[in-house]
This record gives sequence, structure tokens and C-alpha cells, in this order.
Amino acid sequence: MEILPLFFYKAEVFMRKIHVTIPNNFHHMQLGHLFQNGLRLSKKQVHLLRMTQSCKRNGSPILFTDQICAGDVLEIPVFEKEKYYDPKMKNFSILYEDDHVLVIDKPSGLKVHPNERMDAALTLCNGVADYLQRTNQVIDVRYIHRLDEHTSGTILFAKHAYAHTILDRHLSERKIKRTYIALCKGVFTQKRGTIRAPLGKVNGKKQGVVKNGLHAITHYRVLKQGHLLSLVQFELETGRTHQIRAHAAYLGHPICGDDLYGDRDDRFTTQMLHAFRLTFFHPFSLARQTVEAAFPKAMVVAAGTNGFGALKSGDIYDEKNI
Repeated sequence: MEILPLFFYKAEVFMRKIHVTIPNNFHHMQLGHLFQNGLRLSKKQVHLLRMTQSCKRNGSPILFTDQICAGDVLEIPVFEKEKYYDPKMKNFSILYEDDHVLVIDKPSGLKVHPNERMDAALTLCNGVADYLQRTNQVIDVRYIHRLDEHTSGTILFAKHAYAHTILDRHLSERKIKRTYIALCKGVFTQKRGTIRAPLGKVNGKKQGVVKNGLHAITHYRVLKQGHLLSLVQFELETGRTHQIRAHAAYLGHPICGDDLYGDRDDRFTTQMLHAFRLTFFHPFSLARQTVEAAFPKAMVVAAGTNGFGALKSGDIYDEKNI
């Protein structure tokens, strides 16, 4: 049977237009200054916009040297070579969407993207491509961060190249905050703390604490404890591969259902790690957005079975209080 690639690069450059309402922060800024220093687009993107001179303000052409005002609506062309994911139906929930960003609730057991061109496994990116096609949105699929295959919860996508550039920078500047909830093995002696332990590959896919590993910081706070398990909130300060899973195991409290970092336990049908909350600044309005994903059924059942009662968003701390 022939295996078809789940993504490929189109040869042509695709152009469409987006509309942005100028917030107060950019009032009386020159258009070129907005792109270069306000939004901090890439040099290539700014150069192309300058050369084409095809932006409009409130329906009329605007020059790079013209000033913009708060409330103006800019029409900005998007030029990009698309990476195309083969649209395939997958079940997931849309948590937030506008013309620039998309937040998905990823189910456990689903990869974010194909590992390689001929990977036959269907992924979240293929599902998002299908959703965009069905809703007549002729745009690329661009994830800003990833989740492990068996981790559920919030994941952020950009809907065009400019949003991708801005949000990717926000991620590197640690302006995007991610809150995870996990069921962990054992009882924590310290109810709150920070794990500062470098991570590196130690065995195949497994990450571990190694002397010359990558800088990794994880904050945690125990929410509830039983005789054998703990419900724990984690906040990432860095975003290394398997960071929470490896750091939890390093503390001696591996995540329940995580066969790679802990012992196999048939009581758990999947990995009990959920990306509960995502907080980010909108790439154009600059408004602070907080999106939460309901706890998956498997985690709710496991928490109830182990005496933790109902899982409620009110039990989760703001990231500043971790």
C-alpha cells in the first residue's frame, strides 16, 4: 500500500490580507516603525511590506512614513510559502479563535505534528488543517508550542506568518505562560518548590537530569494529597522536551500513567498530565488572554477514584502564586 505524505511544501507564494485594529500603544507611530519596532516583525517581512507598499488604512493606501492612530484599521497583505498538512478529520475542541490565533484542546494520544515527511500517523496538525478547510479558511497550520503525544490540553496556533513571528518571540521571552495539572505517584514532603535541574537525553527518547544538560526550571505546588498519590500544579519557566515528566520523576514522583518515566500501572489508561491553562498576549491587540481546557474524563475519574473529589478550576492557583 502506498503511504502518502501528511505534509509538503507548496511551490507558489500565497497572498491574502488580514485586518488589524491599532491599539492605544501604537498611537501616532509611523507605519514602518510599527512593523519594525512595535510589532517587531522579521526583517524579511518588513522588507517585503516596504517594497510592495500595498498596505491600506481605513480603506485607503498608506505609506511607510505615514502616522497611524489608535482605532485605525490596517489592511496588511500576507505573503508566504505555505507548508501544507493533508486535511484529516480528528476530534478536538476549539477553545478560542479569532482572525489571528487559534487555541485547541488537544486530546491525549494524539501527536501534534508528523515526525517526518512519510510519517503515516495522523496528527493534530492534520486535524486543524481539516477544520480550517471545512470552515473555508485557506491558511497554513502553525503551532507555537507543542505537547507530548499523551499530554492533553491547551495548545496555541498562529493563523498567519506575522502572528507566528510575534508569538514565537513571546514564547522565547517567556511571555506565554502554561499551567499543567498532574496526578503524581507518592506523597510530597515539600508542598511547594522549584526544580532547577538541567535535562538531556539519557536513554533513547528518555530525558534525565545530566550535568551538562539544557537549563530547565519547573515550579510546582501540591493541590491535594492522598495516601499514595498527589494532585500537583506545574508551571514551566523553560520548555524542554518532557520537562515536567522528567523533573517529576527526578523528585521521585513520576506522573501516573507515564510508562517511560515511571512503572507501568494498569489503573491508569493514559498519562495523567493536562495542560490546563494557557495565558498569552494577543499579537495585535496586546490584550492578555487566558484560556482553560476542561479536565479530561480519564483524569476526572482517576482523581475521584483516589479520593480527590471533583476537579475544579477554582482549585488552581494563578501562575504568580506558584
